[in-house]
Amino acid sequence: MKKIFLMLIFMGITSIVFADLTMTHVYEDHESGEKQRFVTYLSKDKVRSENKVEGIGFASIGRMDKDVMWIIRPDKKVYAEMSMAEMRRMEEQAMEYEASARSMMEEQLKNMSEEEKAQYREFMGLDGEDDTPLKYVKKGQDKVGKWNCTIYHGMRNGEKVEEICTVPLATLGVTKKDFEALDKMSKDEEKDWKEMEKRGFPVRSIEFEDGEAIATNLILSIEKKSIPASVFEIPAGYNKVSMMGLYGE
Repeated sequence: MKKIFLMLIFMGITSIVFADLTMTHVYEDHESGEKQRFVTYLSKDKVRSENKVEGIGFASIGRMDKDVMWIIRPDKKVYAEMSMAEMRRMEEQAMEYEASARSMMEEQLKNMSEEEKAQYREFMGLDGEDDTPLKYVKKGQDKVGKWNCTIYHGMRNGEKVEEICTVPLATLGVTKKDFEALDKMSKDEEKDWKEMEKRGFPVRSIEFEDGEAIATNLILSIEKKSIPASVFEIPAGYNKVSMMGLYGE
C-alpha cells in the first residue's frame, strides 16, 4: 500500500486517558480499478491491520510490548514472525538501497542530453519522481461521510500531486495517545504530526499524476471502543512458518 496509510500522525496529550481505537478505510487504485478494505485496531502498544493481497486475507499484528511482528494467514492457519528490530532493519536497508540506486542513476545522467535523461528516467520507472516537500494550499470545504472537512491541495513545482480533506482532531475525538502503538513503530511521526496538527486528520486523500487522480484513500469510520485482547494474539492451532512459507500456495 502507498504512503497514504502512513499519514496516521498524531500529537501527545498525556493527561487524556487512552482508549482503544478501531479504524476502517478503503484504498482504491483508479488505474487498475482495484479496491482494498483495511481494518486497523490500536490498543496502546499493540496494533493489528487486516486486508487482502491478491484475494488472500492477511492480518499483521505488531506487539511492541513483546518487540515482535506477526503476519497471519487465516486460510492456511499459519503465521510468520519477525522482531521489530528486524522490521526496522529491513526498512532501513530498503531506504539505503533506494538512495544508492538514485545516486547511481544521477551518475548515469551526467553526460546525457535532456531528451536522453527523460527517456532514461521513464525506462527506470522514475519519471516525474521528486522529493521536494509538498506545499499545502487551502481550497475550500467538502463533506466526507458524516464529516465536514477542509480541502488542501498538495503542490509541488506548481503541480497538484495530492488532495486531502481534513477534520480537526478534536472533532474526531482522537489524540496522539490513541495512536501510541504506531508512534512506537516509526521514527518519523513527530514531524508529520506537527503538520497534521495545523491542518487536521485526512479523512480523504487523493494522489494525482499528470493532473489525473490515480488513487484514493477514504476513511469510513473511526471508533473508540474496547477491543478484546484476543484480537492481538495468534489464534490457537496456527503453525509457525517462514515468510516464504506464509506466501506459498
